[in-house]
Amino acid sequence: MRAILFLFLLSLLVAAGTEDIVKNYTEPDDDYSIKKIKIGNNDYALITVNGNETFLINESSSILLRDGKDIESVFISTDVTLTETYKLRVQILREFMESYNNSRQPQENQCKIFTGTNNIACVDKDSCIKACYSSPICGKVLGSVEFALTIRDWYVAVLMLDGNVSDFFQDLRPVMGTKSLDNELQKLNDIRELSFELTDSDLVSVYAICPGARYNFTALDSAINLVNLLKGNEVVIAASERASNVEKRTSDLINFTETKKTMFEVQSDRRDGAVSELNDKYTRLAVNVYDPELERKYNAVIALNDEIIGLASENLYKQAFAKDEEFSFNVAIVNTSIDAGQKEYAKVLILKTNVSTKLAKVKVNQVPGYNITEIREEFRAINQSLSKKVGKSDLLEIQEKLSNMSLSLDQIIIVTAGQQETPAGSLCTPALIILLLLGYVAYVRK
Repeated sequence: MRAILFLFLLSLLVAAGTEDIVKNYTEPDDDYSIKKIKIGNNDYALITVNGNETFLINESSSILLRDGKDIESVFISTDVTLTETYKLRVQILREFMESYNNSRQPQENQCKIFTGTNNIACVDKDSCIKACYSSPICGKVLGSVEFALTIRDWYVAVLMLDGNVSDFFQDLRPVMGTKSLDNELQKLNDIRELSFELTDSDLVSVYAICPGARYNFTALDSAINLVNLLKGNEVVIAASERASNVEKRTSDLINFTETKKTMFEVQSDRRDGAVSELNDKYTRLAVNVYDPELERKYNAVIALNDEIIGLASENLYKQAFAKDEEFSFNVAIVNTSIDAGQKEYAKVLILKTNVSTKLAKVKVNQVPGYNITEIREEFRAINQSLSKKVGKSDLLEIQEKLSNMSLSLDQIIIVTAGQQETPAGSLCTPALIILLLLGYVAYVRK
């Protein structure tokens, strides 16, 4: 009874661990489902988020799997028939490599003894000379730096070979997908290349201080062929592709979860700046021009910014980021509208100043064909309308009226200028004539 209760409580803890991981990497509006997978003694949970297989959890350890090799191993293991065959072939692969590795001895050990590298590591000229002198055989042969460097090249190649062989066995798993197999294949190819390099070493062919290597290339080539065979299995290919997609989605999701708050802060600073600048521009225009459509768009931008802040506070960052793009687009539209309104209003002010200057030059109230008094009254009315908010729809009409006034005043100024010159000449001539006549009459009377 206690055992059953313990297992029940353990299952609750596992479920809680899975749910906590899911909630940590999803948002409230995400649609997710959990599929249980059992492989041997391990329990897994495959989480599908918004229709896509997104991450895989090892429920036995409450760990989110991030490495594609681990993920593809789970997917391949779900095919029981394949798994048994697969494990058998992997065991054969291990045996091939054990056979190859055993063939390295005793030649490599003997060469280490003959060169002194079994006692002293040979990594540069000085250490290799020291190692060589520690061996009675090598000390008698050593006669040049080139020989010491040959020992170094051989010793470093052996170290690299040791590393590749060790890594191969360490990464060898009962079930491996394409990613794991590719890594193992790379190691096998490196092992093969190093083996040929050691076989052709000058320590054997030139200085004859070391015995010739007898590497089991047959076993090594068989291992390479078997890995390629495993890679070609259709189930393995499909599972590996599936695992690759999950690995990428897992990586993207983790990265998004870890950076979304910082990303939002950066965007918030940018939006705050945009709102402040937009508010200043809108306020300057709104003092003089009433544009109901612009007001609606401006208020919508402010409301959208508030909505984005609200979404983030509810951990709906994906929605917030999508709305941020909409925000930037709408800000650009409102800015364009404000700039257009300012431009039209500036035209009105320029025309108004122009008309005011021309009216000041006109000193009469009536000119044939023009009613100057009427023009002054109309200008006064426009001035009065501009002393308070003017509708955007009225700006073009005001521009047209001021433009017409300006053209009329141009004509009036030309006409009045002519009238002011003509009277001076015409009054002067009769006066002179009269004065001359009076003078003449006075002269005759004398």
